[in-house]
Amino acid sequence: DEMVGAVAAFARAALDEQRFFSRAAVNRVWAWCFGRGLVHPVDQMHSGNPASIPEVLDILAADFVTHGYDLRQLVGAIALCRAYRASSRIAGNEPPAGAFAAYPLKPLTPWQWSLSWIVVTEPPRVVPTDDHAARRTAYLAAEKLAAEFVGRIDPVGDGFQRALYQATTVEALYLAHHASIQQRLVPRDENLAAQIMQLPQLDERARLAWRTILGRAPTSTERQELVAWWNAEQASDAERVGALLWSLVTSAEFRFNH
Repeated sequence: DEMVGAVAAFARAALDEQRFFSRAAVNRVWAWCFGRGLVHPVDQMHSGNPASIPEVLDILAADFVTHGYDLRQLVGAIALCRAYRASSRIAGNEPPAGAFAAYPLKPLTPWQWSLSWIVVTEPPRVVPTDDHAARRTAYLAAEKLAAEFVGRIDPVGDGFQRALYQATTVEALYLAHHASIQQRLVPRDENLAAQIMQLPQLDERARLAWRTILGRAPTSTERQELVAWWNAEQASDAERVGALLWSLVTSAEFRFNH
């Protein structure tokens, strides 16, 4: 009974001291979203380690309390802020990490990578955007397929220390040689490889591959390099398409959230 009473008293004290509890919670969620906290490291919240942008931490902490410690509300507020929507591209000198002036590169988690892999390699599903039940069913189906790959993809690191991430040889060998990876690069059932095979021009094929996998068009340099490689590669059309897709899905650009 004494132990239960002590835990209850501690919980009441934590909630009553809204400033510390709410700031600590906001800082942890911010770090989860950005890979770095407003107070960094996240477990060193004290007067000698102030927040890099204290006003943002205070505003989000107050809003978190106002909304009854609603984590969904907090995540939504962070996702809609200008810092989270910023580009990772830096035009001039690299700004301080604590300024959040550019979006920090983050390796995808095993689940994120696996779901992304399924989305780009599975035949497309046309799901009405206003049909929430159908969208949920499609997501659960994709999640079930992704489960095969999750255990083979490297985690992003301990806690929030994503800056320490480094791909392992095990992951590299798996992506390069495992049959489960290679089979999804073979044209079948209107998957991405099959859609690319149906296009007559290499430039059209490149645009579809880059747009689907990387969300952008290929650069002029990438197009030139692709043409040179395509003409020099002694392989069947399907094998060249598979190799092209493999090079994109195993690239750093696909591996990182940016």
